[in-house]
Amino acid sequence: MDLNLWAILVAAIANLIIGSLWYSPLMFGNMWMRLMGIDPRDSSGIKKGAWKAMTFSFLGALIMAYVMALVVSFAGITSLINAIEVAFWLWLGFVAVTSISSVLYEKKKVELYIVNVIYYLVAMIAMVIIITLWRRWCL
Repeated sequence: MDLNLWAILVAAIANLIIGSLWYSPLMFGNMWMRLMGIDPRDSSGIKKGAWKAMTFSFLGALIMAYVMALVVSFAGITSLINAIEVAFWLWLGFVAVTSISSVLYEKKKVELYIVNVIYYLVAMIAMVIIITLWRRWCL
């Protein structure tokens, strides 16, 4: 098994960067806050838990990158097309399917579901590209 810890770390950081952009006012941040019922003018609640949320988000991104690196390694993937395909199927099978329960049981809006799951698709594709390219360069 050939896991590169630097690739995993960089992929996790890329996940956070994508998330920071995705949920910023530049992209879908205003829509996300509206769908979540958060008043953007009242940032006290957001700032209060930001470090805790970012820490756990980074730990989650590290775990996600590690698992993706395991899948890439076990499958012997060196092609970017195959890597993106694997990311898509992992996303569809584990993220898109399990996240729909927030719409079905928690009565969250479908638009919120779409914003969140598409973020994960984009992040997972970026992560698997980083891991695969690093693997190709190091083999």
